[in-house]
Amino acid sequence: MGSKMKSDRVLLLAVAVLVFAVLVFAVSLSDFFGWVAVDTERVYASVNVSDRVGFNVNGSALTFGSILPGGSSSRSVIFQNTYSFPVELRISVEGDIAGLVQVGDGWEIPVGGGLEIPFSVYAGPGVRQGFSDGFVVFRILRQ
Repeated sequence: MGSKMKSDRVLLLAVAVLVFAVLVFAVSLSDFFGWVAVDTERVYASVNVSDRVGFNVNGSALTFGSILPGGSSSRSVIFQNTYSFPVELRISVEGDIAGLVQVGDGWEIPVGGGLEIPFSVYAGPGVRQGFSDGFVVFRILRQ
């Protein structure tokens, strides 16, 4: 009976070491392939689809103001690479505004380089009137 308990402990230890090795390998691969973000920024974004037009000016959010059904609005964000290495910028949109925002994705930016990123919202056919908001997520990956 003591021999069985000892072999169970050895087996448990071997499985734990194997799991740890797989985790270390996965983390090193993710770093090698740039899957780990150097930085992530979430910026609030909003738009109001209504029968009136209006605009908002906000230096810390992407506010598109009020647009008519079938209308659109545009904003730009300037990204400057101040890191000491080239980066890849990935952009995603979360929340109920996600279906309205149009933006590119996957820019490579050299050290000291900059980029003006255009964002637009479009309230196409079938979009309900009302307020929509969410977040634009900027993921900065090391190249």
